[in-house]
Amino acid sequence: MIHLDHTQWDSDKPLLKWDMNMFSMIMYDASALSFDENIKFTARFVEKHGHEIVIEGACDEIVDATGDTRSELTTPEQAIKYLTGTNADFIVANLGTEHRASAADLKYHGDMARKISKLTGTKLVLHGTSSVGNDQIKNLFDDGIAKVNIWTILERNSSPVLFDDMVRNASKVIGREKTVAMIQSGLLDDKVDKTSKASLSHYTTVYRQDIVFNEMKKIVLDYLKHWYV
Repeated sequence: MIHLDHTQWDSDKPLLKWDMNMFSMIMYDASALSFDENIKFTARFVEKHGHEIVIEGACDEIVDATGDTRSELTTPEQAIKYLTGTNADFIVANLGTEHRASAADLKYHGDMARKISKLTGTKLVLHGTSSVGNDQIKNLFDDGIAKVNIWTILERNSSPVLFDDMVRNASKVIGREKTVAMIQSGLLDDKVDKTSKASLSHYTTVYRQDIVFNEMKKIVLDYLKHWYV
């Protein structure tokens, strides 16, 4: 099922003119606009494409949690106003996790999700699930969350696995000469492979993607175990 995430109302206009039947679901993101403008633009998109594709609307702007900007939680009143004003199938509300979340002070507010879902039904989409603790993960659907987005943890936890493999196979990745030079400079330890020839199998995109993809599958499986096992 192909989902387009954070499709911007302005910069992605050429994409939004495509045949929507190619996709299963799209997140139409006009959250950088004022709340009322967001509703107006999203409602137009839903009116035009709501019969073709499942549409997820962004109720609130989702900021980068690594910066200094913080945004307020979505209130039940805002959520119901957005949902009724746009007729979107699902809505992304700010429930404290924010997007690309890694900051320690972020907190998923399940109580707010439950208050919202009492009014909207099971329409909520949670972005920033990577910052939600395991003790709360298993309760998300009881809170009225219909869909979750998981990405930060996929990137964060798969990157060290790739890095470890590349270091262990240094000379296959960068060649003997560069490997020896990095050992002499102290950037690499003498224990790394420094005798193999540079190999196409180790500096292609396929090599990197295979390691990352397999690690991401393990991470996703761990999430699914919370919900289905």
